[in-house]
Amino acid sequence: MILRFLLALLLIPSLCFAVVNNPLDTTTLSADVITTGTVQGATITDGTASLASGSLTSAVNGTFSGTVQAEHLASTSNATLTITATDSITLATTDIITDSVSTRIDSVVLADEATFNLPTSSTGILNIFVEGDNESATCDIQDAGTVTVRSATGPVVNTDTDTNLCIITGANPVVIKNHLGSEKTICYNYLYK
Repeated sequence: MILRFLLALLLIPSLCFAVVNNPLDTTTLSADVITTGTVQGATITDGTASLASGSLTSAVNGTFSGTVQAEHLASTSNATLTITATDSITLATTDIITDSVSTRIDSVVLADEATFNLPTSSTGILNIFVEGDNESATCDIQDAGTVTVRSATGPVVNTDTDTNLCIITGANPVVIKNHLGSEKTICYNYLYK
């Protein structure tokens, strides 16, 4: 009698939990809600998507809340990635690369007289500014290292000149130099090929 009572308790969905560890790697669970416990096994699948060893594969759509992290996104065919956000999107990379054009979006803290380089042998458009200051510019960059400052506010030049933000022409790769007299955060967006 006690055995029948315990068996009946296990069959009530709201009180049940499942621990599945099947050596054949196939276990079917009913549609009952599992309210406590764990599911253990080699693969959990709905016939399309599979969850195994911490990896979700063959999923067509996903809805997530919180933080979604991806170390590598790749497609074997033409793919479109659509991201919709109500606040902001944070990319943990500085380079976005396609088959035809690349974009580098970054900020660099430079001590006075310090430099950094743009990608080697590249042609593109550079938008650059100094955080919290008046220096900003839009420049054309040619693959030979020629810099043309199209528009600028504040002291931005294409030569190595004191008291300026310098986008030095003739260097390959193009060199950005903080010549403003103190440490500065340089923010830039470089669209290049």
